[in-house]
Amino acid sequence: MNKSLLTAALILTTGVMAQAQYKGKYVGWSAGYIFTGSTSQVAWKSFTHLLNFQVTVSGNGSINPGSLAMNSATFVSACHQHGVKALVCIGGAGESPHFSAATGSAATQTILVKNILNLVRSGGYDGVDMDWEAGEENDNAAMVTRFKSLHKELRDSIDKMSPRPMMTAAVATDWYPNCTASIAPYLDQMNNMSYYNRVKDMDGLFKPVLDKGVPKGLQGVGFGFDTDNEITDVADIAAKCRYAIDNGYGGIMVWDITHAPAATMDTVARYVSLAYTTGISTIGNFKRDNASFSIKRNGLTGRNGISYAAIPGPDGALVPGVYDFQGIRVRNPGAAGAYVIRLSAGTNADFSKAILTD
Repeated sequence: MNKSLLTAALILTTGVMAQAQYKGKYVGWSAGYIFTGSTSQVAWKSFTHLLNFQVTVSGNGSINPGSLAMNSATFVSACHQHGVKALVCIGGAGESPHFSAATGSAATQTILVKNILNLVRSGGYDGVDMDWEAGEENDNAAMVTRFKSLHKELRDSIDKMSPRPMMTAAVATDWYPNCTASIAPYLDQMNNMSYYNRVKDMDGLFKPVLDKGVPKGLQGVGFGFDTDNEITDVADIAAKCRYAIDNGYGGIMVWDITHAPAATMDTVARYVSLAYTTGISTIGNFKRDNASFSIKRNGLTGRNGISYAAIPGPDGALVPGVYDFQGIRVRNPGAAGAYVIRLSAGTNADFSKAILTD
């Protein structure tokens, strides 16, 4: 990366802000899927995002939310009460033919996008998680075109909403790297379904999309309960968390937490940066590769938000992106200059663990 500079000033209205709890190293976010059952109290201290699974898709663009693990209102309310982002998951294993049919025409694709956004809006969700599992046999140019088109239309529509919901995706980088890489520009987080693989396999698993330029900071290392019952293997879970940290990945993902014992979630919490409220203090500088990022107190101005300026490097390229503590991507402004992101009144924002993408 060429040297670029991104400077940010945190502007607060109150005398408190979310300050980092540092327990050694950390990953930026933790996403936990909920498929059956309900959340336990230990989940709230372990996850920055919870994903309600699942909403299925029909070829005509309609969706079926009947199989959600929990009532949407109850789920979202509980998440917000505990300061956790609530996302709804669209798709899942076996849904690829339905996605393909729904994207067979521009009209049905638009219907699908509108139905997804209506569900996010009506349910009060903080975002949507897409789970179109293309499969390696379909990772060809035609599928990439459909895959990219759907996610782009959804992203474009989300960007028009206020407040702007998140958009994430569950992906398998060894199954369909071409499709995966094609949607990276539209995502706030990308969760790798590396359930069947131990930590020794991670380098090879991520290589196909890293080679295509997908930044590590966008990606989360996943573990789950599938064939190897990894979700009960605390040692391997800890090893994957350390792998994510030591190799600069943005977060971790768990499938699914209703099968996870307390020891698993305690392990997750140990490696994830979680916030608590304290007095305002100056936040230091953070460096990554050849770029720098600084956040500092800028007094009490009656506004609540983050302002930042982007300065191009020698070749005119800007820093690709920044993530705040909650894992929300501060999107590339596209041109040098000053920009402001406003937060809703009373929001406690923690940008002290923001990271620069590769």
